[in-house]
Amino acid sequence: MAEGVLIWQAVIFLSILFGGKRRGWIVGFWVVWTIFQIFALWLSVIQFGTILLAWSISESVATKRRVAEQRRREAAQAAFREPLKEWLDKCLQSLDRTRWIWKGTVDTLLTANPPPAMAGFSWGDLTGDELPAQSLLKPVTEFNQALFHQVRLAGNRGHICQNARNCACWS
Repeated sequence: MAEGVLIWQAVIFLSILFGGKRRGWIVGFWVVWTIFQIFALWLSVIQFGTILLAWSISESVATKRRVAEQRRREAAQAAFREPLKEWLDKCLQSLDRTRWIWKGTVDTLLTANPPPAMAGFSWGDLTGDELPAQSLLKPVTEFNQALFHQVRLAGNRGHICQNARNCACWS
């Protein structure tokens, strides 16, 4: 009987240990199963101890994996900053900065200048934006807002701000 109990505890332990993201559901299942199926106190204590031990070990393993993945992502983001900056500069320097930039221009820029990529990571992992078009649209939108501000001020107050973002009359 002792061998059967040990094998059953090993099954519980391994199912929790290799449960991955569903580990919480698996622990919940084993706790409920133990409450309703085990009537001997000493077996319940052993089983709850196995569940607790497996949970704590699997949690520490999962934490180590999360930390390692975060470090890997941060290193990739740091390595990606320079190619991203070069790509954005290359795209934006081809624009006419004296007039409004249409949002459709972003698609044209993406076609002419394919975005950089890094193996093993999505664009969202590296930049926080879901698509390259969103990363390119941010500076275009900022420029359009600043241009609108300058045109509005020139018409209303007779001056053009040199730095619209930090101008005291920005609203």
